[in-house]
Amino acid sequence: MVDGFLDCEVEHLAVERRVVAGRAAEAIAFKEISTGAADDIRKATDIARSIVTRYGMEPSLGNVAYEAETSPYLQPIAGPMQEAATPYSETTADKIDQAVRHITDEAFTQAKAILQDHRDVLLEGARLLLQKETLDKDELQPFVARMQQTAGRSSDQPASTTRVA
Repeated sequence: MVDGFLDCEVEHLAVERRVVAGRAAEAIAFKEISTGAADDIRKATDIARSIVTRYGMEPSLGNVAYEAETSPYLQPIAGPMQEAATPYSETTADKIDQAVRHITDEAFTQAKAILQDHRDVLLEGARLLLQKETLDKDELQPFVARMQQTAGRSSDQPASTTRVA
């Protein structure tokens, strides 16, 4: 949080990692993925697309907002043969797609690496989740604290992030 209400890129990327962590945990624990994280993947894609197209945070595309925030209530109804027009070229659209995929793939790779480093904590949490079905913040906090302790940082330091454009 930059100014109490402005988010910076590091924070968006940290949210991106948290959102894909469920899919990463599945990949580690079950050695396969399921449809269980479909909504998380949609959210991660939306976050990455906003980073790239709304906030101008993708260096290779410059400080440009390619899409404006839209209201779902004021959209015209498109007919079956009507294509949505984009205010940028197909080449730019391809670059946007590549950047969005890179962000989501990198977040998944980082989340998976963190969880693999703390596999014991992950599996213990999974066992508790199987017993209780849902865990609240207070029940999750000891797991987070253990992971942060072994990572050598305090609980109020943000997770670091890397960015490769």
